[in-house]
Amino acid sequence: MNKEDVWRAWPLAGPCTLSPLTGGTNKSVWRIETADGQFFVLYIYSDLALRPRVRYEQAILEWLSTQDLPYQVAHYLPSQSGDYIVPLEGAGFATLAPFLPGSQSRQDTVACAMQAGQALAQLTRALANCPDIPLSVDRVAPTIFGDLTTRHPLATDPLAALVRSPVEPQHIRQLRTYLMGIMEGIAELYARLPLQLVHRDVDASNLLSDQQGVLAVLDFEFATCDIRALDLAVMLSWWPVDRMGTGREWEIIDAVGRAYQSLFPLQDSELLALPELFRLRDAASLVHRIGSYLAGTTSEAQIQVRVAHSLWRENWLLANQQQLCEHALRWHDRAYTTAN
Repeated sequence: MNKEDVWRAWPLAGPCTLSPLTGGTNKSVWRIETADGQFFVLYIYSDLALRPRVRYEQAILEWLSTQDLPYQVAHYLPSQSGDYIVPLEGAGFATLAPFLPGSQSRQDTVACAMQAGQALAQLTRALANCPDIPLSVDRVAPTIFGDLTTRHPLATDPLAALVRSPVEPQHIRQLRTYLMGIMEGIAELYARLPLQLVHRDVDASNLLSDQQGVLAVLDFEFATCDIRALDLAVMLSWWPVDRMGTGREWEIIDAVGRAYQSLFPLQDSELLALPELFRLRDAASLVHRIGSYLAGTTSEAQIQVRVAHSLWRENWLLANQQQLCEHALRWHDRAYTTAN
């Protein structure tokens, strides 16, 4: 079955029309409009090896659908065969989900940042209660961010992969030092911080909102048991990204952090680890992108942009990590919350 006809695998009113949406790291995304005016989201995966991870993701989504969350979480719909994974011609597979209402969350206001922080805390609380999901050959969880050797099959030695990338020699030296520092601290980081099931990719594109608040959380493909505070670190690293280095990032950082802490208070040790978690998440993404370049799926221009981003973010952390920790420790302070 090809992409244009794959909708026939589900009980949809045809003929259907497909239009592209913004894709994810491992898939392309299409909106389906049915003949009777309904809308769905079609995910097309080119890598068959991802099927066990999608089955793990679906198990999480099915459990979350039983929880009393104040927003929706999209889940995959069964095809006419009863399975929610449909093979495509040649290679790859497809899944289908409801098209949920709302728009990509705004990142430029304190009110939206607070809504995002609250929604994330509610998700953290729900995921903390998720029972262990049985694993098998057909259901596999993503690896932890701390295992940088598994971020991409062509980057199992991250430092060697870095040398093979089209990066300026001075930047290779900087990034080598950067990655070595992260790798040396990973074991200790995982030993001292709590672990639980986490989303690991809650940026603005994965929150749908309207003027009243968050309507849906999307895209659990990276969800797995990892460091609990990673979800907050990921959100904090992306929500104020357009303000980083201006001095105006702090009102957004504080809005997210205070809202999150009000519903799911993290330990001080977790808050103090936020700079390390910023770096860990960035390193995991960088190594994956380097592997993608070596595989021919990321261009030289794209890898140059990604390297520049890592260096820029590290410069921000070097200048602001102490201030970040100081702010974080005050998020539970009622007087600080009221004054800010």
